[in-house]
Amino acid sequence: MPSMLAWIGRCETGMRWDWNQRDYVSAFGMYRQTYEQGRQATHTRPWRYPYPTPAEQVKVALWVAGRYGWTAWGCGRR
Repeated sequence: MPSMLAWIGRCETGMRWDWNQRDYVSAFGMYRQTYEQGRQATHTRPWRYPYPTPAEQVKVALWVAGRYGWTAWGCGRR
């Protein structure tokens, strides 16, 4: 995992792989709709229990970073 992504995970959720809030999901605190776009593009499991594996969450987060850049996350703007 790139160090920037690890930093974003620690900043956004404390790297909680089961992070599941109303609008934000995954250890990287991704907006639920953005996560769904990335999930479909990377063919990973939907966000429901059992939660996607850390590897699947990283795969989606890297897709998001590739598409929108690190500033897709609030912590990525710092």
